[in-house]
Amino acid sequence: MSIPEFAVRQPVLVNLVAISTVVIGALVMSVMHRESLPTMPTGWGTVTTVYAGASPEEIEQLVTIPVETAVGDVDKVDEIWSSSKEGVSYVTFKFDADVEDMTSAIMEVSNEVNRIDDLPFDAERPIVREVKVDFPTIAVSVRGEVPEVVLRQVGKDLADRIERISGVSGTWRNGIRDREFRVDVDPDRLAAYQLPLTAVTESLRLRAVNVPAGTTKGEGDARLVRGMTRVEDVEELGDVVIRPSARGGSVRVRDVAEVYDTFAPGKYSGRVNGERASPQGGASR
Repeated sequence: MSIPEFAVRQPVLVNLVAISTVVIGALVMSVMHRESLPTMPTGWGTVTTVYAGASPEEIEQLVTIPVETAVGDVDKVDEIWSSSKEGVSYVTFKFDADVEDMTSAIMEVSNEVNRIDDLPFDAERPIVREVKVDFPTIAVSVRGEVPEVVLRQVGKDLADRIERISGVSGTWRNGIRDREFRVDVDPDRLAAYQLPLTAVTESLRLRAVNVPAGTTKGEGDARLVRGMTRVEDVEELGDVVIRPSARGGSVRVRDVAEVYDTFAPGKYSGRVNGERASPQGGASR
């Protein structure tokens, strides 16, 4: 007897089975644990080390690089990212795709990190954690043998493109320093024009450039720092008039100082697999 023939001859039994299936499914669904975005392992881990008071450069050399080396000694680790900021080091690593036991893998990394014996004595003990996420994310890094200004622009363009993607709530960027004009004042040239250092400072302030009070460093130079948005290039800043000249014309910033288009001291120092990079990230809604 075929199934269709049985269903025709036994309609009550067939209907009873169908109703029972629906009822049981509804009951199971009502008590089933559900998550629209469940927490799941990512295959990533982090090592966080606090070293209070240290600069990003000190963090990178004394903490981040030794931790990177230790993490890299674990065969199961596929890639390593790092970020060094004032007072703290972050090292993120990704395991090979075939790693199934994350607990054991994280323990292996922790054991390697704990074997480091040359961290600063006043640095806190590195904390190794597995990364689990409850929302979709993407992380990329921009690196290459190009000037920092190029990396900075590529990173900015990439972040802008990611933010325009439907469903992306925002992006973050690390390791990118702000643009800064530096004015190094020559004391001898300043004295030749019989100008005080404050005259240079005030002329820059009047030009609507964000400049703090000048300071003197070393025996041969005085340095002013800042200048971020209103001036577009070195030539424009060098043309700022300090005062009229006694010989006619004007004394300008370029007459008493060297002007550089550079970057502010970084709060972060990014590295990927041991190379300098600019980490980027994005989160979905």
